[in-house]
Amino acid sequence: MLLSGKRAWRQILKGMTGRRGNRSRQSRLSRASNTAITAELLEDRALLATIVGGDYAGGNLAPADGDVLQGAFTNVGSFVVAPGTTVYVGEGIPLSVAADSIAIAGTLDGDGAGFDGGSGGIGNAGNGVAGNGPGAGQGGLYGSAIHASGGGGAGYGGPGGNSGQSLSNPPAALGGGSYGVTAAPGIQMGSGGGGAGNHGTTSSGIGGSGGDGGGAIALSASIIDVSGAITVDGRDGVQGTAFGIASASSGGGGAGGGIWLDGYIVLNGSLSASGGNGSNFAAGTRLGYYGQGGGGGGGGRIKISGTIDTTSVFTTSVEGGSAGSSDTQTRTPARIGQSGSFSNTAVAVDPNSPPIPDAGAPYTADEGFAITFNASGSTDPDNNIASYAWDLDNDGQFDDAAGVTPTVTGATLVSLGLGDDGYYPIAVRVTDTDGESAVATSTLTINNVTPELENIAITSVVSENDSAILTAEIVDPGSLDVFTLVVDWGEGAPETFTIPAGSTTFTVTHQFLDDNPTGTASAPYNVEILSFTDDDGGSAGLAQGGSIFLTGHDILSHGNQNRYSEVALDYLRGAGTTSEIPRSSYHLGVIAINVDSLTGGSVSNGQPGVAIQPWRLWEPRVTNAFGGRSTFTIGAGTSAAQFESFLNTIDVLVIPEHGLANNIAKFNSFTPEIEAFFNAGGDPGPAHTKLFCR
Repeated sequence: MLLSGKRAWRQILKGMTGRRGNRSRQSRLSRASNTAITAELLEDRALLATIVGGDYAGGNLAPADGDVLQGAFTNVGSFVVAPGTTVYVGEGIPLSVAADSIAIAGTLDGDGAGFDGGSGGIGNAGNGVAGNGPGAGQGGLYGSAIHASGGGGAGYGGPGGNSGQSLSNPPAALGGGSYGVTAAPGIQMGSGGGGAGNHGTTSSGIGGSGGDGGGAIALSASIIDVSGAITVDGRDGVQGTAFGIASASSGGGGAGGGIWLDGYIVLNGSLSASGGNGSNFAAGTRLGYYGQGGGGGGGGRIKISGTIDTTSVFTTSVEGGSAGSSDTQTRTPARIGQSGSFSNTAVAVDPNSPPIPDAGAPYTADEGFAITFNASGSTDPDNNIASYAWDLDNDGQFDDAAGVTPTVTGATLVSLGLGDDGYYPIAVRVTDTDGESAVATSTLTINNVTPELENIAITSVVSENDSAILTAEIVDPGSLDVFTLVVDWGEGAPETFTIPAGSTTFTVTHQFLDDNPTGTASAPYNVEILSFTDDDGGSAGLAQGGSIFLTGHDILSHGNQNRYSEVALDYLRGAGTTSEIPRSSYHLGVIAINVDSLTGGSVSNGQPGVAIQPWRLWEPRVTNAFGGRSTFTIGAGTSAAQFESFLNTIDVLVIPEHGLANNIAKFNSFTPEIEAFFNAGGDPGPAHTKLFCR
């Protein structure tokens, strides 16, 4: 996968862990052709750390300023030469780097790192030594006491130039020829220039050495971004040293080396493989001892293959080196080196533009509900979007959903930590077919959902000192909500319970120590759930009312003073709450008992004010409010089936609190039917039953 050509080297550097340490290192010294010029040939590279190539197994290569790279580096992750950094190529060994990505923002310097130049002649009648390499320049020759030729320039991409020739012998030293091929693949190092010959007198000087050839640098990667410089220039020939009266001849220039880039190339820097210059003769103090200049080195070879970004703007140089100047007694002056070759077989491609992602407008969802995200607003200038990946839990990993419009379930949101109400950042990463990606963000607001209670049930009859049990099922998609339950047990202060997060039911209990009033067979207590709220303030809509019987031990008569009222009935139907149910939804059933005068049960649907002795009930003082009202009178012969049939026709049962002993005993015989009526209750309204005791 090729990466976008618009990436700066800093982007390539992002994933690097730093400089690969503990590679084998060694110091080296530049070659010196003779003791007189040793100091001049010592380069800044001397004694610097050398990093030797090898298999990096995906590791990164980030040499420091002044480091020397030597040999072949394979399986490199990222190779980076940072801005302001100069990294050198080791002498005499081609440098090759095969990496995932390469960024040259500083300078990769292979100047003079190729084949060595020849040394100059020393002493009387000393001949110069030819350079090294396939295109080495010839060494200059001693001709006479006053004549010697300079060194020939070396060749590689182009031939080197001949040295200057005196009026008499010796002949000019020939420049080296070209070698190798113009197009990729393959590159070689530049050859060395020839050393100059020396005069045959006792006062003669030293012939100049030939320049070293440029090194060879081969880089291959998925992306090669060169914004700095890569250089493999040949070294200039060294000027001879004149002693006293005699002039001295000088060395030929080294040939330029080779550069090969292969991959997706973004080239906005410079590439140079120029030949070294032939050196000028060194003049003595007396005419008649004639020195000759060295020939110029030939240019090297630069090759680019693969693909190249059409936005690339770069410079290349494969020029041959200039010729050195000669003394006046010259038959043929030194020649320049010829230009080398530049080959660009890379296919020009327009740079890939990254996608323009759109994560969609801010999203809103209720706790526990699914939501569909939408990145369809994303675009790509190249029309080649490949994938969409979503980060919903803000962990930086785009692994929570995929696709342009993914639907994420409530359960998945809970698993990602988005199960409670709140404000959450989300992001989508859009990637194109070239591997370029970009990220856009949006937000998700989860709204609290009010909890609901279902199947509320309470123990209908308990004995003194026993506990009533209140249970219910909790319906709340907010799995992280903690609940607060407040119950009025019909006696004492309301009691508060905390229900843990994740609960789907609750069970709470309350102990009743004695019936109130005492001395009765049983006492009713109206039990109410006053509130059920989550920790975000959501409150369940509750149906008010519900009773339990507390069975007593004494059977006493308390007369007929009590009545049931409009206030009590409003309490039952949840008046004033969000779940208030109209009075018209209720059909009331009123109980009267006259065991002494009746033998069976009877039902009356008459007007208010009906009184039945000796246990009298006061009718509710409400007009045109409730859906219906029936009065059932229990006599000595009333059967359980008759009473149950009556219960099946009403929603609310109203029973007396006080009465004579024989009436109470008869009423208590219907406890199973009353319990069944109560346990069948649900939310108030038609076709439902609730029990209200008064």
